[in-house]
Amino acid sequence: MPSKSLVPIVAWLAISLFLIVNVSAECYGPNTCIEGYVWRQAVPDDYVCVTPATRSQTSEDNSLAATRVNPNGGPYGPNTCLDGYVWRQAVPTDYVCVTPATRTQAAEDNSQAANRVLSMNVWITDWAPESDDYPYIKVNGDHFNLGPVQVGIFNDDGSTSQPWTTYTAASYSGYVAGSFGAETQVNDCSSDVPAGTVNAYVQVLDVTSGCYSAKVPVEVCFNL
Repeated sequence: MPSKSLVPIVAWLAISLFLIVNVSAECYGPNTCIEGYVWRQAVPDDYVCVTPATRSQTSEDNSLAATRVNPNGGPYGPNTCLDGYVWRQAVPTDYVCVTPATRTQAAEDNSQAANRVLSMNVWITDWAPESDDYPYIKVNGDHFNLGPVQVGIFNDDGSTSQPWTTYTAASYSGYVAGSFGAETQVNDCSSDVPAGTVNAYVQVLDVTSGCYSAKVPVEVCFNL
């Protein structure tokens, strides 16, 4: 089998149109939330991803903060809450007074923060059909949005081993958010060269958000 994918011009144009039509969301960099979550904003730089309902509750609690503080002070100084309220502690310096249930929710959201960020983890393994002497590159990922992702393999000389190709990120046990395993038709030659040698890179586009993953170095085979 050839070492490079041969994609007809029509298919390439279809992929390009797919990207133009579907990449409508904005990428907010490393703080981008997985679809369905938004920044909590308990304080201006609070980028913990929560449900829209929790964000609304957080905003309401902030607006009522002054009404829940004991005007006479107390054992905690000017931040002493009225009976029935406790500090939210969404961040260490967060002394907004909220119900105990809201404080518990803030702690739970903090514990899940890493699982709700579109971190787009990508790693490379091999898959090996019996009909070929060389293994093929398999591109794996998790922490993506559920739905379409685009996987491309680009060579250091400016050529392309695999143009942007659509796969589907779905929910799988043991992986966070959308995950996938893309079995490409590009041969992996890393076993035939010194360790650390690379001549190409893999990159993945999360179509829902428009965010790109980091570039992952690979060693592809030429002229097999």
